[in-house]
Amino acid sequence: MERSHINILKGAGSILDIMPGNAFNRYTRYIPDDSPQERTRKTWERVGKSISRAMGEFEREQETHKK
Repeated sequence: MERSHINILKGAGSILDIMPGNAFNRYTRYIPDDSPQERTRKTWERVGKSISRAMGEFEREQETHKK
């Protein structure tokens, strides 16, 4: 490949690095809006709900084994 072609491809590549197109927009949807404290609170709420659900299932299993 000629040196001029290599330079053109390198230039095009560096422009794509500066303006990546939709890649940045796709990435921004993963950046959380809430504060770390709010995200931690929501996580522990989900953990609590999971534990409550598991306890209910365990109790139902114990009742069916007693019969």
